[in-house]
Amino acid sequence: MNTLLNIRHLFVENTDIFQNGGKTIKGLRYENNDNISVSESSSEMYGGKRNKPSQSDILHQEAVDYLKNDLNLSPLEARAYKALAYRYIKEKYPDSTGLERSKIMLSTVKSENFLDEFKEKLDSTIKILESLDSKKEELSK
Repeated sequence: MNTLLNIRHLFVENTDIFQNGGKTIKGLRYENNDNISVSESSSEMYGGKRNKPSQSDILHQEAVDYLKNDLNLSPLEARAYKALAYRYIKEKYPDSTGLERSKIMLSTVKSENFLDEFKEKLDSTIKILESLDSKKEELSK
C-alpha cells in the first residue's frame, strides 16, 4: 500500500489537479511519504464541506429565502415548494446543466401562479422532507 501511495505521490505532489485520460480529477496532495494529508481544495471532492457554495447552491437558497420571506411560507413549505419546482424543471429540461436548471427553477418560483400550480403535490412532498429530516437527525445522534 505504501508503494502505491509513493507512486501516486509522484503524479500529484505539486498540484491539486490530476489528469487521467482527458478528464480532470481533483487529486490528493501528499506533504511527505509517511503522513498523508488532503489539501483544502480537494477535501470537498472527498466528502468534506465546501468552503464556498456553488452558484447553483446560491440560487437554491435564494429560492427558499424568497418563498419564506416574500411569500411568508414556513421553512418546511418553502423547501417543499422549491423541491417541487426543481423536480418539475429537471423533468422538463433533462439535458440542461444543474446551473441552468437552478436559474429556471428560481424564475419559476418567482412566477405569479407558482403556488397554485404546485399546491396539490405539497402535502406529499412535505411528508417526504419530514421523513428525510428525521432520518438525518437519527444519523447525527
